[in-house]
Amino acid sequence: MERLAEIVAQHAPTWIAVLAAGFALLVALCVSLLIRLRRMEGLWQRVRAASDDTAGAELVVQTAQQASQLAARMTAAEAQLDHLMRVLQGCVQHIGIVRYDAFEDVGGCQSFSLALLDGQRNGVVITAIYSRTDVRLYTKKMDHGRAVTQLTDEEAAAVKQAISGA
Repeated sequence: MERLAEIVAQHAPTWIAVLAAGFALLVALCVSLLIRLRRMEGLWQRVRAASDDTAGAELVVQTAQQASQLAARMTAAEAQLDHLMRVLQGCVQHIGIVRYDAFEDVGGCQSFSLALLDGQRNGVVITAIYSRTDVRLYTKKMDHGRAVTQLTDEEAAAVKQAISGA
């Protein structure tokens, strides 16, 4: 169980980094599209100032086509960004772990409470109580930062650690 906690704690930052990189990429794409749109607006202003010759008409048609393509790409980028934001909210973003000795005759802090919470502070607290004869696992559901059932002091400390990021 301790290995599971280490694996979760080890890979959660990776998923967050991947989603953050995707978010940054979409923001960069949106900025790029906005810059191109501004250039096209400047081009449109020059066309309006120019005479009504054939080259001006072709330029207007090209500009309109490019604007339409940019608007479609911007809409797609915004949809992808919205999707990534919804996915990110459901990912484990807050992790807290407290190790302790549950019994006086057992040392080494083999027992632990692990809080795994998403962006809405929903998730689970996993507690493993280690004794000389066995290990017992318990889970408690978290709903918006509040436990559905009573938390032990160690579980509460793990939740507090996860939420505060300490």
